Amino acid sequence: MGSEAIIAIVFAVCVGAFGIYMLVEKKKNQASQTPSSTKTEGLNGYKTKPSDAPAKDMAGFIRFDKIANDMIYQKNGQRYTMVIECKGINYELMSEVEKMAVEEGFMAFLNTLKYPIQLYVQTRSVDLSENIKKYKERVNEFEEKKQEFVTKYNQAEDDIDVSKDEVDRLRREKVKFTNISEYVQDITKYVEKMALNKYMLQRKFYVVLSYNKSDIYTTEKFSNEEYEELCYRELYTRAQGIIGSLMACSVQGRVLKSNDLAELLYISLNKDDEKAINIKEALDAGFYRLYSTTEDVREKRQEMLDEEIKNESVRRVQEAIQEGIKNGTIVSEEELKDQLDKKIDTNAIRMVEASSIDSTTKEEIKKILIDKRREKLAKRKEERKQKQEEETNENVVEKKLEETTKDEVPKKTEEVVIENVQKNEENIVVSNNNDESEDESII
Repeated sequence: MGSEAIIAIVFAVCVGAFGIYMLVEKKKNQASQTPSSTKTEGLNGYKTKPSDAPAKDMAGFIRFDKIANDMIYQKNGQRYTMVIECKGINYELMSEVEKMAVEEGFMAFLNTLKYPIQLYVQTRSVDLSENIKKYKERVNEFEEKKQEFVTKYNQAEDDIDVSKDEVDRLRREKVKFTNISEYVQDITKYVEKMALNKYMLQRKFYVVLSYNKSDIYTTEKFSNEEYEELCYRELYTRAQGIIGSLMACSVQGRVLKSNDLAELLYISLNKDDEKAINIKEALDAGFYRLYSTTEDVREKRQEMLDEEIKNESVRRVQEAIQEGIKNGTIVSEEELKDQLDKKIDTNAIRMVEASSIDSTTKEEIKKILIDKRREKLAKRKEERKQKQEEETNENVVEKKLEETTKDEVPKKTEEVVIENVQKNEENIVVSNNNDESEDESII
C-alpha cells in the first residue's frame, strides 16, 4: 500500500504542474494579442497606433509658420527671423598681412555684438541655369551684330560709291563679331556640360537674426500689423549693422528676400530632391496653390492697355514711314531695289566703256544693256500704274459705300469726288512719266 500511495502522489503532482504550465502559456498568448479597443492591425499586418491617439498636423513638424516681408514667422507670430547671406573670401590665398586684417576685423565684429546671432553653413549643388540663360542671350546679341555687319559688308562690296577704306573697316568688324560670337557659343556649350555634373557643390554662409515680439517694451497696445512693422524695423537695423561690421573683414552681405528664404528652407528640408525641383521655377508655376485662380482684373486691364499701346505705336510708325516716303526723306524698299539695279546697269556700262574691245562691239553691248533697262522701266511703270489704279478704285468704292449710308448727302459731293478721282489719276500718270524720264536720263 505504501508504494501505491507514492505513485498516486507523484501522478497528482505532475498533473498539477502541467495545469499550471498551460495556464501560464494561455496568459502569455492573451498578452501578446492586440486588443481591438487599444490597438489595430493594418492591412499589411503591421501594428498601428491606438485609435484614440491624438492626431498631429504636418505643420507641427515644421518650425516656422510662414515666410513674408523678408522674414520667417515662428511661434504663431511671436518670433521673427531675418537671414543675411555672406559672400565667402579666399582666406588661404591671402598674404599674412591680409589674413591678420581679416581676423582683427572679425574680432571687432564679435566684440560689437549686443544680441545673439547664429552662423549657418549650407552645402548645395551648383545651379548654372541662370548663367546659361545669360550666356545664350549674349550669344543672340552677338549673332545679330554679326549678321548686321555681314549685310553691311556685302552691300558695300557691291556698291561702287563706297570707298575701299570703308569696305576694309566693315570687313574687320564682320570678322571681329564672327570670332566673338563663336567664342561665346563655345563658352555656353562648356558651361552646359559643367551643369550636367551633379557632384559640383558650393558652400553658402548665412548669419541668422531673431527677434521676439515680447522684447518690445511698451505700455501702448499695437495691432498685429504694427508689431510686425516694429519687429521688421528692428531686425533690418540690426542686419544693416552686421553687414557694415562684416565689411571690415572684406565680407560682403545682403538681406535675403522672401523667395530666397523659401529656397534656403526648401533645400535644407529636401536635400535629396534639391535637383528634382527648382524652387524658383516651382514658385513661378504656382505649385503651392491648392486651387486654380484667374487673373486679376487689373492685370487684364493692364494687358489690354499694353496691347492697345503696342497697336497704336505700330500704326504711328507706319504713318511716319509713309510720310517719310512721301516727303522723300525715307527710301522705300522698291526704290532701294531700283537704285541698286540702276547702279548695277551704270557700272556695267562703265565697264564696257573702259574695256579694250573695238568701238562697234562696245556700242552693240551698250545698246543691249540700254534696251533691257528700258524694258525693266516699262514693266515697273505698268505694275505701279495697275497698283495705283487698284488703290484708287478701292478708295472710290469705300467712299460710295459711306455715301449710301447717308440719306441726305447732296449730289454735288459725288461730282466733287469724281473730279478729285480724275485729278488724282492724271497726277499719277504725270508722276509716272516723270519717274521714267529721270531713270532714262541716268542711262
